[in-house]
Amino acid sequence: MPKTSIKHSRRSRRLQSMQITKAPKSSNTTDGSKSSVPFQCILPDTILAHILFGGGYLESTPQQVTTIRGVCSQFASLAASFCTTFDARPSFRKKKITLSTRTISNIVKFLPSLTHLDLSYLGDAFTDKHMRLLSPLLGQLRVLKLRGTAIGDDGLMDFLGFTHSGRPLKFDNLPLEMLDLSKTSMNDRNKIGPMGMIAVGACCKNLKSLQLSMCKRVDDEMLDLMISPHMKKLEELDLSMCSISAKGCCYLTRLRNLRVVDISSSLGVSGQAIRSMITGYCPKNYDGSGADELSDGEPNCSEEEALVGVNTSHSNLTVIAAQFANNGIDTKLFETLAQRAPNLKSLDVRYYLGNASKCSLSPLKLSVRKLETQGTTVLLSNAKNYI
Repeated sequence: MPKTSIKHSRRSRRLQSMQITKAPKSSNTTDGSKSSVPFQCILPDTILAHILFGGGYLESTPQQVTTIRGVCSQFASLAASFCTTFDARPSFRKKKITLSTRTISNIVKFLPSLTHLDLSYLGDAFTDKHMRLLSPLLGQLRVLKLRGTAIGDDGLMDFLGFTHSGRPLKFDNLPLEMLDLSKTSMNDRNKIGPMGMIAVGACCKNLKSLQLSMCKRVDDEMLDLMISPHMKKLEELDLSMCSISAKGCCYLTRLRNLRVVDISSSLGVSGQAIRSMITGYCPKNYDGSGADELSDGEPNCSEEEALVGVNTSHSNLTVIAAQFANNGIDTKLFETLAQRAPNLKSLDVRYYLGNASKCSLSPLKLSVRKLETQGTTVLLSNAKNYI
């Protein structure tokens, strides 16, 4: 073979190898816009998040990275711009890494498109001072999970830009759709109280899911302040192990879009509480003992004494959890549910503490026996085989 042909062949092979490793000058991104980085560098959000914050946190490089043929120098910025979800639990809980304020600042700085943030179960490692640093993400977050952290009223109010005067400072219509504040009362010195709940109600009007399990300072008065006149879009509410009584359950009647509610192990969970939630009625001096209940299943109060409007119907309500109820789980309760909540599919009354005699439920075509051990009771209007 002539020398010129050999040189030409070698040059061709070098050019081919350069085409594999060299990134093109421009390409289209997934949304159609121009980018100075190759399309093959774009990875799923979860992988990008791991890579971006992977220094020292990951034991090995994700396998997906090894298949990329030409990671360009702008990969880090690309990863940040496309990352919308960040879960801190694998990084900080498993390896017990201290969560510094600088780390939170870096999350805010390098993830400008973040919409889902999960900081659950970081305990005392995540406090009010960390919460304040998340404020720049306020206008874009849709899901925020703070379950099992040590935040209180001050941190929550500062994050939401809510002042002690009771007026929103920056935003009153945030895009936040899901907020989990469960178990944030584990630290007795720093619990979410009235001002924190007022701030949530005033600023988070687009909430569809609110989790407040084990927030023991959440009582009837706080629930009233938070719901009225906001929370019109709320669909799921968890008040389990809170300090809610039948009076507080009356306020839930205002939530016309409510589908799922959990009042299990709350202070005054009972058949009366469930009826109050459905009808809007509650005796003025009701103490949770059940003594004021009438035989027809309606609370012993006139229309003027009702805390919320009468003749209500919860057509959207499908699931009610009321474990450890202390009284009032009887036939009349289920008849009320059949009339006022026609689309109810599940009522969880496990571990009922009162007397559980057999009751025939003609409107629901269902027979209930031994509620304290039965488990979840599924209520379907056409379930004739349960009789």
